[in-house]
Amino acid sequence: MMKIAICNGEKKCRDQMRTSIENYLDTKEILYTIDTFDSGEMFLCEGESLPENSIIFLDTNTTCVEECLDAVLDKREPHTARKKFTFKEGQTEVLFNHILYIESKLHKLEFHIIENGKVRIYTRYGTMNDLEAELKSYHFIRVHQSYLVNLQHIRQVSRYEVTLHNGDIISIPKARYKEVEEAFTAYKY
Repeated sequence: MMKIAICNGEKKCRDQMRTSIENYLDTKEILYTIDTFDSGEMFLCEGESLPENSIIFLDTNTTCVEECLDAVLDKREPHTARKKFTFKEGQTEVLFNHILYIESKLHKLEFHIIENGKVRIYTRYGTMNDLEAELKSYHFIRVHQSYLVNLQHIRQVSRYEVTLHNGDIISIPKARYKEVEEAFTAYKY
């Protein structure tokens, strides 16, 4: 959950900033809360109750909102980074580090997610290419045309297969083996 504070004396500016932030984060499907303050004093009075990871906008300029949010999103660690996904089973907020892997089956994406120590599968429509681009910065690698795997959950990479911590084994085509092995080694060391 991203927590944001907007501090500006002009209501119109606060509302514009809030709308810009909401539109941006909604398109990214990120959960958030926004608190607005009309003065520095009001912000300081309630500032102690705001979590440490808040983003605070003090500027009236709404043109750089997306760049600021992108910079923050790029720095979020995978162990805290999360996103809300709309699955066939309903909308769910998922920590990226809880995703073991994603499998593509006939235009459906199956997310294999750890929940309460067990693997649960969630399904949604989409393309693996779009998801690969989005999750690359969170330590996911495409090991096969149909599989996107979280490097954090790989136990070992052996000749032409990946073994995950839960025991699942996923084949690696010869053409991708070197790339997967190098990515895994770089991630571990």
